[in-house]
Amino acid sequence: MSQSTTKLIGELIRENKEDFDSEYVFLANYGEPVSRDHFRKQHNMFAKRAGIKKNVHPHLFRHTAATMFLENAGDMRHLQLLLGHSDLRMVLRYTHLSGKSLAKQHAAYSGINQVIGKNNKPRKIKR
Repeated sequence: MSQSTTKLIGELIRENKEDFDSEYVFLANYGEPVSRDHFRKQHNMFAKRAGIKKNVHPHLFRHTAATMFLENAGDMRHLQLLLGHSDLRMVLRYTHLSGKSLAKQHAAYSGINQVIGKNNKPRKIKR
């Protein structure tokens, strides 16, 4: 976690301790722990308000963050450690790289593009 995220969670824990004397980090309005069902319903309500028609679920944040990590040149092995997966195949199931990302990688690292790029200079025509 980033330092700012750690700081914010620390503040939330202190506030929860003062206001509700709770050992939980995420609480509903009156101090009871947020249930998975409550969080999912709130999440779906906000998605609906935002006009998102895709099936949105809390775990989608994790999938999206993993995909963004790879699309921004993050290393697969480091992502595996960040996600806490013991098997690299699980990371492959988690991520869904876009066609745009594939085209960008192909343009940058394709052998044929590198050869063409070096030899594809304008010809000098003698007249």
